[in-house]
Amino acid sequence: MRMKISILSLLVFAIAIFISGCQEDFLELDNPNRVTDVQIQSPSGMRQLEVGMYRRVADAYNYFWQLYMSHLPGEYEMKETTGEGPYHQQVWNLNMAPTNPFNGWLYSDYYGSLAIANRVIEYMESGAGTVRDLPEREFDLILGGAYFMRAFNHFYLLHSWGRPFDDDDRYGIILHTSIVSERAHFEKSRSRPSEVYARIEEDLKAAEEILLLSSQLTPDELGRPARGAATAFLGKVYVFQKRWDEAVTKFGQFIDENPDKYLLPYYGDNFHGEYENGPESVYEIQFADLTATNRWQGGGSGNHYQIYTGGHGMGRDNFGVNPALMRREDDEDAIPGDIRNFDVRDIRFSETVYSAGPTRTYVFHGDTIQIRDTLFFLNPPVRVRRSAKHTYTPKKYISNKRSASNAGGMATDVSYENQVVMRVAEVYMLYAEALANKGDIAGASNWLNKVIRRARGYRVDESTPYDYTGNNFEEFMELLMEEKRKEFIGEQIRWYDVIRWDIAESEIARVPDRVAWVDRAACFPIPLREISNNPNMVQNPGY
Repeated sequence: MRMKISILSLLVFAIAIFISGCQEDFLELDNPNRVTDVQIQSPSGMRQLEVGMYRRVADAYNYFWQLYMSHLPGEYEMKETTGEGPYHQQVWNLNMAPTNPFNGWLYSDYYGSLAIANRVIEYMESGAGTVRDLPEREFDLILGGAYFMRAFNHFYLLHSWGRPFDDDDRYGIILHTSIVSERAHFEKSRSRPSEVYARIEEDLKAAEEILLLSSQLTPDELGRPARGAATAFLGKVYVFQKRWDEAVTKFGQFIDENPDKYLLPYYGDNFHGEYENGPESVYEIQFADLTATNRWQGGGSGNHYQIYTGGHGMGRDNFGVNPALMRREDDEDAIPGDIRNFDVRDIRFSETVYSAGPTRTYVFHGDTIQIRDTLFFLNPPVRVRRSAKHTYTPKKYISNKRSASNAGGMATDVSYENQVVMRVAEVYMLYAEALANKGDIAGASNWLNKVIRRARGYRVDESTPYDYTGNNFEEFMELLMEEKRKEFIGEQIRWYDVIRWDIAESEIARVPDRVAWVDRAACFPIPLREISNNPNMVQNPGY
């Protein structure tokens, strides 16, 4: 992939993105600005399509995905009541309307990335035009990445706009595995969840065959999915389907093939920029550093991959983390928000919940929003001075090295850190869940205890008072659920666990003043535009 991109190339890339979507507006065949297949079916065309494939997903993660998927389990709440606030409150109240514009944009981002992945796969597999002139290594990275992203997009579409955990296997999503060029390709019926899973599995296996291990990637290639990402995601798919034997095999393969992947010694290092695409990263969304240059130029690092994948990851005002989610489960009298009711050794609390000077005020649902001008980080022990306004991003993605003097102006209120999608801690916990469901509680405890030890400030290979040493499945799963909730607050993981474990009702009740659970909230509504344009689309139940 080239280190620089010209203005003309950007324009061509933008047009290519425009014509590659799957919605009706993108099907105009007489568009005078339409880029021809000859222009796209070339090495430069493939590079530009690769850019768009990742960028469309980055657009989703730029803010709204993080907010919505953290709203649902009550991890974060945005208290804005004006402007876009009411649309976010629909999510918090488990009552999203099919007309919610952000729901439509997110749906479009995933299908937009999927459409580009299909174009890449079709052109590269068929050897269209001059695409075979790409160097073999780059060819494989682009094609393997396209298979991974097709699986990635289908996975998140299925688990957000479908109901994959229902026994009736009815409400899946529309599968797109080829270029959408006419209305008949667009007007499709929903596939069953089992059919979508089968396609995801096939594409992840194809990605595994083509991609390189992360240890084989050069610094300029970091950020693309590596083989381990396909392996780990495939294991996750098997866990979600309760295919425990296959899940155990895949996670064992990931660990064997990726000795360069392990838990970072300090939990917070996953979120503050220094270890992006590092030892604990399995896959993350790439964002550019804003501190030196603009979003199109890759920021201070000038990394060519970041040039293409977008600007900063934005947050929004009034983010509050509910401290009840970090409370000790064995303390029935704990008062939400009271620091005395938290395990003082659990580093995840310091890295997740906001603090404000010496008063240590914590903000959760029902409280009046307070001005916060200081953030405290445990490692290094530093208070980062902020402007006298609400913090702007979830704390996990605010740099612990950042201050007004090095923040590059508006960067005091945004985050340039990459968005972690999957990291080794999740692999260990999914592995533990699969082993436990096979009856191997001792083996499961080995992997869960590593995460528990790191969270309390211990080395992952030393025994601690926090280790699980029992042999009871129900007891083990209760602990795993609690630890996983604390480990991944704000990382868009909890909601899918809540639904597949069938604990949504109790999880919603955990957060003060939440509305009562309603079954329709197990998935988002299909956007009204999709329903209007596709006569074969059936809306999700309850909407």
